[in-house]
Amino acid sequence: MKTIKILDIIKKTNAMSRMTGELVFDFVKSEIEKGEKISLSFSGLENCTTSFIGGSVGKLYNFFKKKLDESLKIIDVEHSFWQELIDEQILFATNPEIARKNQEALELVLEL
Repeated sequence: MKTIKILDIIKKTNAMSRMTGELVFDFVKSEIEKGEKISLSFSGLENCTTSFIGGSVGKLYNFFKKKLDESLKIIDVEHSFWQELIDEQILFATNPEIARKNQEALELVLEL
């Protein structure tokens, strides 16, 4: 399994935007399409947002679906909150019905 550090892709310790996440998505996607098995490391990151995780991990799972279970391992997640965000993105990407219900609930809250 090949280890890829997010820090080596984005060249900064703050993983903040969806656009930055998409850099990770593009890099990892191309490696997986070559047949590589990837360990994606969050080591060295100081900050990480929902937008970044959605643009990277979420987008990977949306693209590859459950096939990623064999090709991608997320490692070195240093904060439990980040792990919760990652797990949520994977859940929504692999379970569209749950994602739809979550979106509907959010829309109801926003109407209040």
